[in-house]
Amino acid sequence: MASVPETQASTEKLSLYYRDWCGYCYFVKRNLDNFNVDIEIRDINKNSAYRNELLSATGRGTVPVLRRDFSDSRTEWMPESIDIIKYLQENYAK
Repeated sequence: MASVPETQASTEKLSLYYRDWCGYCYFVKRNLDNFNVDIEIRDINKNSAYRNELLSATGRGTVPVLRRDFSDSRTEWMPESIDIIKYLQENYAK
């Protein structure tokens, strides 16, 4: 895998909250190979801590959700598979 541009890689860490049987999650995961990005995959059914993080932050248990943790301690949560793919295309395209 090619390295992520230094400015983007140094400003955020990405985590994808998902469920195995979710079609929208599958759509996002299937497209990850199209990007120069390292994303931690967090299955909310296999790890209750991930589900609790998601519920606490968004108030919902729907997935997929992309969590963006920035070096300045900000965290942003991005729901919706189409928005996630669009964000990754705009910022991490190969």
